[in-house]
Amino acid sequence: MCPERSKSIFGEVLSRWSWMNPYKYYILGTILANMPFREAVGEDFNAELFLEGLSTSLKHRNLLSPGQFLFKSLMKHEVVDISNLVKDILLKRSLLERDNFINQWLCYHQDLDKLYEGIKDEMDDVTWDDEYLPIRRAFREQMAVKELAHDTEGFADMMGMIEGEPILTQHYYDILIHRLTKGLDVKADVAFLKELFECITLETNTGVRQYIFKRLPLILEQLARRNRDESEESEEIIEFFSWMQYQINEGYMTCLQEPGNYPAVIFILRLLETLLKFFSGDKKHALTKNSNFNANIQFREYLARKGLNFTSGDTFHTLWVLISESPFDDVQELACQLICEFFDKAEFQDKIQNKFRMKQDLDSPNACRLYARILLQWGEDLLDRVESFIKTTFENFRKDPFASVHRNDHIFYAIECLTECLVIRPPQGEKLSQLVDLCAEITEEVLKFLNHTGEFEEAPSFEVMEESLQVLIDKSQVKHWKSPPEARKELLLSLWMTLRACGDFSAAAAKILVKDSPQLPSGSKIETCLKINTMILQRCRHKGAIEAAGLSLGRIVREISGQDSEILRTELENLLAGKRNLSTTRRGAGYSIMLLNLVRNDASDGRKLLQRAMEILLSELREKQPGVENFDNLEAVMLHYLCVLVKDSSLVEDMLPFVPEILRIAFQKIDSEEWTVRNGALQLCGAMIPKIVGQKMHYQEEEDWQPVKLSVDDVRIRLSTISAFLLTTLTNSAQNSTTLLITILELLSRIEFWWTEIHSAGNILAFRAVLWGLLEHPCHKIRLLSARCFSGFHEFHQIPGIVFQIIELLPQITNPNLFHGLLMATDALTRKYRAESFAIPTHNAANFLSDVQEAVKKHWEGFPEKNLGPFIRINLKKFLQSIESELAGKIDCPEQENNGKRFRSQWLDVPRTLQATASESPAHD
Repeated sequence: MCPERSKSIFGEVLSRWSWMNPYKYYILGTILANMPFREAVGEDFNAELFLEGLSTSLKHRNLLSPGQFLFKSLMKHEVVDISNLVKDILLKRSLLERDNFINQWLCYHQDLDKLYEGIKDEMDDVTWDDEYLPIRRAFREQMAVKELAHDTEGFADMMGMIEGEPILTQHYYDILIHRLTKGLDVKADVAFLKELFECITLETNTGVRQYIFKRLPLILEQLARRNRDESEESEEIIEFFSWMQYQINEGYMTCLQEPGNYPAVIFILRLLETLLKFFSGDKKHALTKNSNFNANIQFREYLARKGLNFTSGDTFHTLWVLISESPFDDVQELACQLICEFFDKAEFQDKIQNKFRMKQDLDSPNACRLYARILLQWGEDLLDRVESFIKTTFENFRKDPFASVHRNDHIFYAIECLTECLVIRPPQGEKLSQLVDLCAEITEEVLKFLNHTGEFEEAPSFEVMEESLQVLIDKSQVKHWKSPPEARKELLLSLWMTLRACGDFSAAAAKILVKDSPQLPSGSKIETCLKINTMILQRCRHKGAIEAAGLSLGRIVREISGQDSEILRTELENLLAGKRNLSTTRRGAGYSIMLLNLVRNDASDGRKLLQRAMEILLSELREKQPGVENFDNLEAVMLHYLCVLVKDSSLVEDMLPFVPEILRIAFQKIDSEEWTVRNGALQLCGAMIPKIVGQKMHYQEEEDWQPVKLSVDDVRIRLSTISAFLLTTLTNSAQNSTTLLITILELLSRIEFWWTEIHSAGNILAFRAVLWGLLEHPCHKIRLLSARCFSGFHEFHQIPGIVFQIIELLPQITNPNLFHGLLMATDALTRKYRAESFAIPTHNAANFLSDVQEAVKKHWEGFPEKNLGPFIRINLKKFLQSIESELAGKIDCPEQENNGKRFRSQWLDVPRTLQATASESPAHD
């Protein structure tokens, strides 16, 4: 593009486009990146106003990336002095703006040292306050060690000040750890490290722990380098490592005695992990890949001579107890990993062998599987032992499941061990096929236990499942063991965990089968693995069982979807055949989970399963489906299927081509006579709208104009086929339900008109006309949304003329609903103008509001006494007060101040009856 054209576009965009428009930042940034700065901006460029506008992006999440792009382009030129803006942001703005500036902009500044020197003096008096911790964190590389020393000296006081503030807490810990990595005073800082670690054991912020363990090897290296035999510093270092060993071997006992004390347990375990990796001398560990490994090993040997060994029997016992007793899965997994990787097989194998039992109670469901993993990693062959136990236990389990539970012969422990065998030492050929058949048989038997009616086509109701458990208890040889509710609960727990174990086993087996037989012939054991999970999803009602089966099904689909197989397509079409009488409640929950995991995990080009699923679903929903007594009809089921697919974040891009038709169908079904269909359509709309327009974004004050991320043109292009439907529906508002109108207006309220050259003027005018008509709708909610939409469909340059026309028109209105709608539109237009005219050279919000005052004074003489009802007068008073409040902060001359006093006297003090009638509302609502 020629320079003259670029300069013209730069000036047009800078002077006419709002700083709330993300495209403004991208266009300006692109031009600045490709042209000399002075040539692009021209002679009338106001740098201060430009930077003020740019800083708007720090307030809104949707503007962070565009703002960062423009700031990056600006910094390349190094011609604009931003020091005053930086001081203002860091010292006066909100914590949100400071954080966004530090995280989004600061890394692109060309000379942080110079910037720090420029603001250092003004920071001296304020940076000890907790509110300014982000600034100290941002410039911690530029600050000398002595400047950071205060942070450790005032540790206790600062922790008290920032208690309950996770962002500030993380900033403070970052500063402290950075200070320690820059230089250690062993005597003072070792004592401080103990205090710091004791405090962190109570910290619930995961980010804090991650940062500390990322930097801890640097601190350990300093201690290793500073260590000298028999020196005073050496004694301090030895004492510190002794203290850490005590915390690891004894401190966990205190943690385990306090249920739910997860932060302390995981901190102690991560501390041990870091120490073991630091001393291992293995370069594969990311935490210590830059360490001096020989020096670390020498330091470990030195500590061992002093009696400190972090792979001792005491530490092994610590990990052993964590595997057996910890209620946290990740703690058990990490403890197991550390034993496998760092502890000597010859020394500890007998202890694990003695502990490994497949006959366990339900208090520690993961221990048996993890002990098996350790033994398998250390070379044990457990397959035949585990298989024999399963076959023996299954025979007894089949005859009397409740008696097996009573004897702690839970079959799922052995199946989990069998899965570990498949992962670590997989069997081949006929042996694997036999195990898959055995697992399928166990699954079938458990599903029969949960449905005593003998009708196995669908999942039983909760009532039938409860009755089935009681039947098993009544038939059992075990009597008077526990109360009936407790007995049923324990039996159900054992049964559903058996189903989960079978699903996990089938996924592990499928991975081996696919690797051995890429062609996937019909009737292969892969189909049996799929069947295990589809049986659970279709015939079980337990939430935990069907969610686990869904995950296992997804793992199998990922393995086989890359093959040219019809297995998955057949499963999908059977699921969507529409022959089952499903309920959208828990009875049919497994079907939606099954559908989601089939299409989400499809690795084929173009997601063929998703394409086929959408083809079937949309085809079925285009035609009205007959209802079935006692069940939701097929329309409701299909709507819930669509809702599940729409909500899944991994399918967002692939679902885009179907969005217009899904939205149109959802809107059409909202007015269905069937309540189940209406419910499904509303849920689908609730899932669709955030996917189209994004989540509601943070904005600081309730009175501020809420930012949006989509323009009218964006929607017109992306949803071209739905635009006419929306317009027609709103035009015929009298024929449509309030629910449908509100849903459509909720969508339109998250869209705005931004000044561009490609918009369709006719379409915009048609929407504005319809929204103007809805301002007198009898429903209060519709009036409010229509006012917001009407404002959003105008560009801020147009707002002053519209506002003054409404002010002139309002005194003539006698319909209270229309008066209220126009008043809300005026309020919304005013708020939009205040937000979008900010830092635009040709616009001034203070002048506009002052002109609004004059217009009110001119046209509304004597109006407060007009009898329009107390609700309208209260809203009128709120509107006038909002203008007065805004003007109070913008008064810059005596004449405006006098106008403000007359304004308060005439319009805010006259309606003396308002407070007494504040709870009343219009009769038309």
